[in-house]
Amino acid sequence: MSVQLYHGDCLDFVRTLPAESVDFAFVDPPYNVGKDYGSYKDDMPHEEYLLWCSQWIAELKRITGGRLAIYPPKIHLLWFWNQLPDHHQIICAWSPEGAIRGGYVHQY
Repeated sequence: MSVQLYHGDCLDFVRTLPAESVDFAFVDPPYNVGKDYGSYKDDMPHEEYLLWCSQWIAELKRITGGRLAIYPPKIHLLWFWNQLPDHHQIICAWSPEGAIRGGYVHQY
């Protein structure tokens, strides 16, 4: 098995890939909650954020043939659900302590 690592804007990169050339994609997108990450701030205007999400979702569906999983922000769960009309199963793993490490669990 070989692994290739690419550095760049995800949307720009996936647009260069042939259709159905990726076996599976798992995505944990930025939640657009205004968090300052230093190199960028997670605060797009709402409509711009949803447009951006629809663009990368369309590209991921194209390159994976629909084999993808998205861990969406709860506030937009229904919107993400509607972007994947052929979804089959959702599995939710929950822990009362939270899944986020380092004391950030209450920031989301």
